[in-house]
Amino acid sequence: PMTSTGWMYISLGNTARMFRWAMIATPVYVLSFLIGLPYGAVGVATCYSIAVGILFVPCFLMATHKTAVSFKDAFAVIWPLSLAAGTIGTILHFASGQVGNWLGLFLTGVALFTYLVVALVLILSWPPYATLKEYGMKALKIIRDRIFRSKTTESKI
Repeated sequence: PMTSTGWMYISLGNTARMFRWAMIATPVYVLSFLIGLPYGAVGVATCYSIAVGILFVPCFLMATHKTAVSFKDAFAVIWPLSLAAGTIGTILHFASGQVGNWLGLFLTGVALFTYLVVALVLILSWPPYATLKEYGMKALKIIRDRIFRSKTTESKI
């Protein structure tokens, strides 16, 4: 979700503020890596995840401060998919730790599929995603029209 703030900074012309945020967040991330390093890859990933969790709200507050995009609007779009990803990821973490590599890989595929289904349902039904749904439907129509137009053109040749 924090990648979204990069899109906001750039599209709103606030790259100087983006740089200031990077000066705040980077030391926190580096410190999280250093704290997790003695515990290996899992420790680094865990500490980084904690750092991201701590910086989540301040990151969005800074990205939306004095802009046309409110924190409330940004959060309304981000929280459902973030919650879904976090929940599915946590379940996957505990489930895959109890099985072998191949079954763990299969469970990862199931988790990905589950997330995609949840995302599709949210995009089609959650009101803050109405614009995204509209753009997606227009894009699908354009793709469909181009595919059928090229098939029609090929059959005439």
